[in-house]
Amino acid sequence: MHLEPKRELPRRIKHLLYFIAFLFTVQVASTDLINSSYLEQFIGLDKIGLLYIIASLLSILIVSNLSTLFAKFGNFATMTTFIIVALLALAGLSFTSIPILAIAFFVIHYSIIVVSRTNFDIYLEQVSTHKDIGETRGSYLSSVNLAWFLAPLLIALVLRNSVIYQHMYL
Repeated sequence: MHLEPKRELPRRIKHLLYFIAFLFTVQVASTDLINSSYLEQFIGLDKIGLLYIIASLLSILIVSNLSTLFAKFGNFATMTTFIIVALLALAGLSFTSIPILAIAFFVIHYSIIVVSRTNFDIYLEQVSTHKDIGETRGSYLSSVNLAWFLAPLLIALVLRNSVIYQHMYL
């Protein structure tokens, strides 16, 4: 679904969107890189793959219903709700020591992150003109890639000589 905007977004608004995408991705990348090590504290390595399958299936279920949710509640309200739930799951990951809660928080957080990335792309399409969609997506992907590039450095700075992975979820 493509909704052509009446006018092009101001450059500073686009730069703000890229910055938000960068911050969001720094958090996502830094936790994605340590998720398996974190989960290993609660379940065996042989079960981590199954957990990712479950989270991916939940992601597919949510993404397949996004258009219905957007039609009923709107893009902004839906994504605001998802982001609040993701933040609560992130807080849960950082503070829980109960295996079943850690697993539930992981599945919820992972699924909502996948949905959020999909939605951000939809949103960029909605706020871009045909003329500038390539530049907009290119700048967005550059900010996201920079975040993935810097995430290992952030992990090294936060964890230093520690193996307390919960610190990365704060």
